[in-house]
Amino acid sequence: MDEYSHPTIKWLSPDNNSVITTHSVRLAVDIPDTNETNRIGSVVFYATYYLGSNDFHRMEEIGRVSGFPYEMTWDCSKIPDQMVQFSYEISDRKGKIISIHTMHPGNTNNSVIVLDRNPRLNDARLSSHRVHSGIII
Repeated sequence: MDEYSHPTIKWLSPDNNSVITTHSVRLAVDIPDTNETNRIGSVVFYATYYLGSNDFHRMEEIGRVSGFPYEMTWDCSKIPDQMVQFSYEISDRKGKIISIHTMHPGNTNNSVIVLDRNPRLNDARLSSHRVHSGIII
């Protein structure tokens, strides 16, 4: 995909399968400090989520970082509670894409999170007790 080898890029945040109970999410990738790192122009972060009605899933650019550290905070307060998948795209200083990483369910390198900001439910505790021969939950 590129004319030179790009560094090994690692997704740092958020952790895969995280449950987010706040209205912001920190997104971060680690790009090792190599000679190739000096050629990086920007990292673009994307989120894919359900919007409802006629637009089932939408992937949108949620932020662009043009220098170290390659991280940002996404305000997700307007997104309903649901599963969200993240992707990123890395371009060199001339704008040429040198790395694209799309998150896929089941891949341990993914960052798939669940937004759950309902305070009544996200702190809920499940308790059970035995009654005769059955279990009531």
